[in-house]
Amino acid sequence: MDMDGYCNEGIRKTEVLATQPAPIQAHILVYPATMGAEFIQYFISDKYTTPPELYDQFDEKMVIMPHSYFVNSHNALLMSKEINLDEITEHTKINLDVYENDGVMYNAFGETRSEFGLPSRGIVFCSFNSHYKFDPFLWDIWMDILRLVDGSVLWLLFFPPESAARLIQEAKKRGVDGDSRIVFSEYLDDPERNLARLKFADIVLDTFHYGAHTGCADSLFVGVPIVTLTGTQFAARVCAPFLS
Repeated sequence: MDMDGYCNEGIRKTEVLATQPAPIQAHILVYPATMGAEFIQYFISDKYTTPPELYDQFDEKMVIMPHSYFVNSHNALLMSKEINLDEITEHTKINLDVYENDGVMYNAFGETRSEFGLPSRGIVFCSFNSHYKFDPFLWDIWMDILRLVDGSVLWLLFFPPESAARLIQEAKKRGVDGDSRIVFSEYLDDPERNLARLKFADIVLDTFHYGAHTGCADSLFVGVPIVTLTGTQFAARVCAPFLS
């Protein structure tokens, strides 16, 4: 079972897979497209992400899961709290609730909106997708939203930092004060803190051509709604089964 494809260090593993060390080899998860290789016989997906009319985009035979192919468990957070995994049920949850004290909202770590540069009031639109998933068409729409919703901000990751200044510049070209209406936050290695921080968002905006995958699962896990547009290729459809 291959999980990286041509991503990350997967290219080195692919050289091993090319020798066909196992009689049946399949791909799932990280690389969101066909491997285009005869040594990968199967691709694991679901009926929402790859309906039959998209099968011709893949060289592999399709293995269709009944719900979502995207295996994404938050059990690691429960394990860090020394909760017995055998005792976990569908009702087991991590406390990521926000609470209000003297008019100030706090997350589970006692952090406030202002600590992340967010306004205390006003709609926070959020997209923690990497910047390479952004394009001018998408940016036009997001800037339209900011112009139409007074007091709102767009919350992005400072990742990669090199593109943040360009995004602010492109916002100003579209009549939006990027310095005050776009908020950047650092990438957090701590998954629990990342989820607790995400609770400060009001609406998550998905990208188009390469949509949210883990980000979609995370936003729904903490109860923040996400708006997505189902595209015509695998990478743009992963959010669909979560919302179907």
